[in-house]
Amino acid sequence: MINVSFVVDLSSQSGAGHTVRSSILCDAFNKAGCNVSLVTFGQSVSTQFLYLYKNIDFCESLSFKKPDLLVIDNYNFTNADYRKFKKYAGKVLVLDDLCNRQIDCDFLWDPSLIREGKHYDNIILDTCALLLGGEYHIFSDQHIESALNFRNYTPEILQKIHLYGGHSKVSGLDEIFLGLNNCGHEIQYLTRYGDYGLDIGIKSQIINFSRNPIATYQYCRIGVGSPGNMLWERGSVGLPSYILINNSNQLKICQTLHENDYLFLGSENWPADIKGEIGNINSFFFNTDRLEKMSKKLKEKISLNGKHKIVQHVLEHL
Repeated sequence: MINVSFVVDLSSQSGAGHTVRSSILCDAFNKAGCNVSLVTFGQSVSTQFLYLYKNIDFCESLSFKKPDLLVIDNYNFTNADYRKFKKYAGKVLVLDDLCNRQIDCDFLWDPSLIREGKHYDNIILDTCALLLGGEYHIFSDQHIESALNFRNYTPEILQKIHLYGGHSKVSGLDEIFLGLNNCGHEIQYLTRYGDYGLDIGIKSQIINFSRNPIATYQYCRIGVGSPGNMLWERGSVGLPSYILINNSNQLKICQTLHENDYLFLGSENWPADIKGEIGNINSFFFNTDRLEKMSKKLKEKISLNGKHKIVQHVLEHL
């Protein structure tokens, strides 16, 4: 049996993206017949995410027996760290979409819709296999099933705004919420972490810790919130997003995606000018022609079958 170990950034300060996508990939390797484990190095998995790691072994450190594949999802590592990890595994797969530093590994996953091999010139080893672009997005089985049954996006008959704040920084989101609400918008506020104690009134539908976020998109015309997994989950069903940056390392890729009309990027320091940001969101909301074009581009570019392609490709080359 092939042994696959995961090293994941489980810190609450890094958001949910690492935990969610890695747990989905854990499950995919598990269903492919692999023996899968999560190496925690003393980190604890939030109780809200434990259900994602069903049938997965937990261990404190890498065992003396080398795993056939080590999957790393942590933006805090340097290339020196990756080189050390390569000594402990047959092959190494790195999940990273920043494209901003040297990474020595055997497989590199980057699902950014505009990413091409040339962007990794002089960054990866010549022997590294690249898994790039929308065909390699990682979605849960539940999301895939729901997305296949999702009706066509038709902005002129949709009126809600889907608001998602991420977890690393939420300062200013209550003002965004209230400002949009005061403009007459009905807000679908999604959080996997509770409501943060936000004073957001009673007009909205609040969904705490939804295990199937796609169910909250049904009546939404646009999504507003931080980038990450939720951006691509919305995009997979053609729901356009207005992005509020909450980490500086997200800015470069989001600027490029904005320039290619895959999303609408808000100001870099949006909490400083909530009124201006509300105005920009309103303009985006009512630009039906742009929304329809963006929706079509997203659906054409994002595959629902990405995790299976990743597993198949990697296992064929072990």
